[in-house]
Amino acid sequence: MAAVLAERGARYGDFGDVARTAQGLKNTMRVAPGWTRLTAAQREGLDMIQCKVARMLHGDPAYMDNIVDICGYAELVHAAMRKGGQADPSR
Repeated sequence: MAAVLAERGARYGDFGDVARTAQGLKNTMRVAPGWTRLTAAQREGLDMIQCKVARMLHGDPAYMDNIVDICGYAELVHAAMRKGGQADPSR
């Protein structure tokens, strides 16, 4: 486990630092007026994206998996919105 944690720390940055940044980003979103209008899928997607953003800010910004994951979470939210009839059909 120590080797895995060391590798992750080198890739993503110190867990405590990443956690503080991610929680700050999430707290900023949660106090925005539109937060309560979001669906569970929209909220979770945005939360997961903030985790990836925090990792990019503290770790290796060139690590492609972070941005691929951000795109993936955005696509999952987009699909949920289309399925739920919430998406603007022109998009």
